[in-house]
Amino acid sequence: MVMDGEPKKVVEIPEAIQPLIKEFEEFFPEELSAGLPLMHDIQHCIDLAPRASLPNLPHYKMNP
Repeated sequence: MVMDGEPKKVVEIPEAIQPLIKEFEEFFPEELSAGLPLMHDIQHCIDLAPRASLPNLPHYKMNP
């Protein structure tokens, strides 16, 4: 967490990673936001029932 008044740390990027960053530089913003994004109207959640069986459990069985 960065507090106001704290000096920013400058981190050097290793040379092996620099070509990758240059290739995808549109995904790395120059400035980051100061906090978390705003809350949206739709919040996703999964309601779980106690002792309920999973309907897709056979799909995750592994061979012995």
